[in-house]
Amino acid sequence: MFKKLNLFVLAMGLLYLVANGCADKPIVIKDEKTTTLKQVEVKLVTPVKQKLVHIISQPGTLRANEEAMIHAKVVGYASQVMVDIGTKVKGPVYENGGKLLIQGSKLLIIDVPEIIEEVLHKKALMDFARVGVDLEKKQAEVADAFLLSTEAGLVEARAGVQRAQASYDRWHSENKRISSLVQSKVLDEQTRDEVLNLVKAAESTKDEIMAKVKHAEAMVAKSKAEAAKARIAILSAESRLDVTKAELRKAEALAAYTTIYAPFDGVVTKRSVDPGKLVQDNSSPSNEPLFIISQIDPVRVIVEVPEIENAYVNPGEMAIVTFHALPGKDFSCKVSRISWALDASSRNLRAEIDLPNPEGILRPGMYASIRIKAVLAEAFVLPLSAIVRTPDGAFGFKISEGKAQKIDLKIGRVEGEWVELLGLREAGSTSNWKPIDTQEEFIAGNVSGISPGQPVAIIPAIVK
Repeated sequence: MFKKLNLFVLAMGLLYLVANGCADKPIVIKDEKTTTLKQVEVKLVTPVKQKLVHIISQPGTLRANEEAMIHAKVVGYASQVMVDIGTKVKGPVYENGGKLLIQGSKLLIIDVPEIIEEVLHKKALMDFARVGVDLEKKQAEVADAFLLSTEAGLVEARAGVQRAQASYDRWHSENKRISSLVQSKVLDEQTRDEVLNLVKAAESTKDEIMAKVKHAEAMVAKSKAEAAKARIAILSAESRLDVTKAELRKAEALAAYTTIYAPFDGVVTKRSVDPGKLVQDNSSPSNEPLFIISQIDPVRVIVEVPEIENAYVNPGEMAIVTFHALPGKDFSCKVSRISWALDASSRNLRAEIDLPNPEGILRPGMYASIRIKAVLAEAFVLPLSAIVRTPDGAFGFKISEGKAQKIDLKIGRVEGEWVELLGLREAGSTSNWKPIDTQEEFIAGNVSGISPGQPVAIIPAIVK
């Protein structure tokens, strides 16, 4: 009787399991003596060592490679507006040394008459200063000629000194001889007096010549001073000429700002000036730019990477960029640069990706989706289908004597369909984790529906 009652309870239990949708799970048939598990077919996998790929998906914005807000340097009226929005412009061309060869496309001409008049005024001052230099040079030539004349006069005066000295010596000697003859009563005293007068005349002539020498020396010194003064006057005039040249260059540089040129190749994306409008300079930060020039080939994709992902993003990492406005187009590229430092307010890392845009289909402001593929270091991995993850840890199954054997697993990163395997040990063991053996085989598939000790059959691999 008791046996019939047990069979009735068992039958009711089976009906309850079927009614609750559990018929597809391994059916455990229990009686008082034995427990039977349904055999399942399984596939086997082994750990492999490979590089994991971490995918970082973030939204981004497309921006121009370079963008310039064009303001005026001078105040005046817009005379000619040379471009409009959508106009393609060319930038300047430089030679290897940095010298400007060809100016960029003209954007705007500003009418500033006072600046033009200032340039003319500075040119006139420069011409006047140049004439002053020429005049000072002529005066220096006159001073040099006068110096030569005074030096010649000095030579002549010094020569006269020798003649006067010779004449004086002669009559002085003659006076001694005549005086001796007078004392001997050979000549009379009148003759002596006449010779004495000649001696005095020779002495006076000598003194006169000496005075002329001193005058000539003084004139030479004066002439030298005048010549030096003339040379200094030339330097002063040349300095004044240099000053006027510098002022002219400054005026011309300011006048050059009346024409605004494109700073680089690009497209005019904004224009806020019309002919006749009073153009203000950029001294006020509130002034609206006259033009905005954007360089659109290449373009930049800006992506803000969260702090938790920033360590995986480095220049050279592969990425795929898609745009909502261009469905079906994927752009394979690489991370071009990163900011290295996180933004203090958002704690995000700024990354930029350069994209070529020869056809101009990529336009600044477009919304982008970016998938950055960060390649991690090599590690042992298993397919996600071979591992069961629970709050208490992860485990998998091996085959031992035709039955499923539960194995505790120590796992690391989970990337896509792969899980990093760090170690393993027997289920429920507290021993140290064992290293990975690439020869060990693990059950892959619906491992969450397998019970420890359940009979398993290996599905043979299909040879292609």
